[in-house]
Amino acid sequence: MIRFFSVFLFMVKLLSLLCIQSYAQRIPFTNLPEVIQKTIEREISGTEYGITLINKEIRNEQEVYVVRGRDPYEVDIDMIVSAKGDVLDRYEEGQFRIIGNRLYVDNFPYRIETIYTPSAGDYRKAPGALYTAISEISHVGCNTLAFDLHGFNHDGTELAQASVDFVQQALYRLVYSDIEILCRILGPDAPTNKQGRLNAVRTAANALKSKVQLLCWIEGPDAEELAQEFKRIAPKLITAAPGADVDVVYEEPETAPNKPILLFGRLPRSNHPNLSVLLSAGPENFELLDQRNAYPFEREPWTPDNSVLTEEERNEGFKALFDGKTLNGWTIIGRNKKGFQVKDGVIEWMERGAGALQSRNRYDDFILRFDYKISKRGNSGVQVRTPRSNRASKIGFEIQIFGDFGMKPSKDGTGAVYNVIAPTSNPSKEEGEWNSMEIMCNGPHLRVLLNGQIVQDINFDDYDELKYRLRDGLIRLTDHGNYVAYRNIRIKDL
Repeated sequence: MIRFFSVFLFMVKLLSLLCIQSYAQRIPFTNLPEVIQKTIEREISGTEYGITLINKEIRNEQEVYVVRGRDPYEVDIDMIVSAKGDVLDRYEEGQFRIIGNRLYVDNFPYRIETIYTPSAGDYRKAPGALYTAISEISHVGCNTLAFDLHGFNHDGTELAQASVDFVQQALYRLVYSDIEILCRILGPDAPTNKQGRLNAVRTAANALKSKVQLLCWIEGPDAEELAQEFKRIAPKLITAAPGADVDVVYEEPETAPNKPILLFGRLPRSNHPNLSVLLSAGPENFELLDQRNAYPFEREPWTPDNSVLTEEERNEGFKALFDGKTLNGWTIIGRNKKGFQVKDGVIEWMERGAGALQSRNRYDDFILRFDYKISKRGNSGVQVRTPRSNRASKIGFEIQIFGDFGMKPSKDGTGAVYNVIAPTSNPSKEEGEWNSMEIMCNGPHLRVLLNGQIVQDINFDDYDELKYRLRDGLIRLTDHGNYVAYRNIRIKDL
């Protein structure tokens, strides 16, 4: 699946960053002045191999180089470098910032809504605690992972390198999954006395100061002063504490906040864009956010029209997910509500902007059958066990659908568990012809049939990349901007 949403975000961000006033000349890395090469090598690993764009421009009557690259963790970086090699501006994918009186990620306003899962940050429990928390919060629609920093020594003067490395790995995993991180700096390992807490804050700030995708939360005695000290050492990081960049409060303000607020421990009465939410862990709060983030149609009655099924399918226990006439039982999650339409008994992709067509119900163990056809080199997919939020293909999973008739099987080809496991074969038909697909999920067992041939028969528990994926969730028919059509969609609970 192509990362359309991420690409869109960064195209918007890049355009707003450049503010091109005169001309833009694209040039190769090797043709750059030596001083510019050294700056890029210092700031972006991989030199020319990590660089995707270099433009020479005039900005405010000054010659500058606009550079886009990618670090070893595949995080995109945008920079503006002067002709003298000075970095004038630098943004990283997923970076927290304060613009005006709002909290932003990249160039978009951001409002935290999540549940505090402190042990997810414990490097000694990695990766299970982290991946489990990612699945749990995404399942109910949270957009941020909130965890504790672990690994301080007794007086706070040292932080385990394994903990710092873990945070970096978590950032990579979460940025790639469209999730942000709220990190409680003084976790259970931190000293409790005043000097020890100050030491720990200084140690953490020095260790984390380059990790701009973190929102750093400091609480407890002297939190405001400690946040100021943290900010002095790590000025690029956004802090959350009383009086800090993001003000942490325990009661909802009576008036509309004029700066970012993090309300801990309860849901607010208002949905003010400056009012973020952090709830304590517990099944009742997961249920609360799940209901809060549900689409209205999920609460409306719906009865499948099983008259479209064969008698054999009805006897086997299948239910129709498409009645051949309407999108009852589905909703378009993007802004363009005309992106998918029903024509002549078929669900057809019509226009960009639909996001996906999402099922009303969640499913855990099931057999899903459907027919599809797709344009030549068209890109689409069926996402199952999908969470409410964040990158569905990384938290649930996606069976890829591609217009790849006659091509070799690949991790991006038809029948693949997207970007993880290639199908054993590619029996897809020529573009424009109908294909039949069956997806069976039973606990960790996945089996996929394409046109009657088994192309996947695996156990998720045998793969580190898959073992922590959700085991129940929604179904989505994706919109990747290419023509695809579906019919005869039916499901059987196992």
